[in-house]
Amino acid sequence: MKRKHRRILLTVIAAILLVIGVTLWLGAVGYVRGARDLRLPSASLLRTTMPEPDYLDSYHVGVRTSSFDDIGDLRAAAFQKGEEIARSRWEVVYAGTSPGLDYQISYILEGGIPATGLRVSTAVRYRNGIGRVYFAIIRPFHRRITPFMVSRMARWRPEPDPAE
Repeated sequence: MKRKHRRILLTVIAAILLVIGVTLWLGAVGYVRGARDLRLPSASLLRTTMPEPDYLDSYHVGVRTSSFDDIGDLRAAAFQKGEEIARSRWEVVYAGTSPGLDYQISYILEGGIPATGLRVSTAVRYRNGIGRVYFAIIRPFHRRITPFMVSRMARWRPEPDPAE
């Protein structure tokens, strides 16, 4: 019986070290200039589609003025999968599920049209204990990857129109 406990303990330690190592690696690779962690705007649709989430973050980055002329351009840049649940002239919200939790992602164009800023916000609500454990494992990666993705989206360029 001791051998079994020791094997389990070693497996858990190895998994923790792997997560720490990958998180540190992502931190080194995923450093992003310009993406800032901010509060969700009070007018965001995300405040009505998922009030009082268990987890909420919001990242903002400046964009070149020619990148986004409307919210449709944003969908092409985001490569977002999931169900679109809300849309306004400046914002679109997508919803999805993972084991034990529901999440929503909001993309907001800021500064008018053409946009001068892009904000990506994530809201998570746990359905049960599995969701809490799952997101506890995912959260360190989410905090590194999301700013990286936002900065990549900010550099996106629409495909030129072949008719022009």
